[in-house]
Amino acid sequence: MIPLDDGAALILTVGNFSNADGKSILDEGVTPTEVVRAAAATETDDGEDVAATGVQKEPAPGPRPLSPDDPVLQKALQLLKSPAKKAA
Repeated sequence: MIPLDDGAALILTVGNFSNADGKSILDEGVTPTEVVRAAAATETDDGEDVAATGVQKEPAPGPRPLSPDDPVLQKALQLLKSPAKKAA
């Protein structure tokens, strides 16, 4: 508990997340059950063809806009609509 100047207090809690084997997720990470590669960009943001310029810009930070043709989105929707797999 951390007392504050106005008489209130702040309770700070910490969580540790582990996988089924008891290993820390922060240390080990999470291995995906389904791997889907995003489609490679063929045009730069200003409409120039990457093959013609030979230069591919770094992707903008943050989430990519969703497109109905996005292979990652399509795989996610397919997995969500399919029956759940039983754990091993």
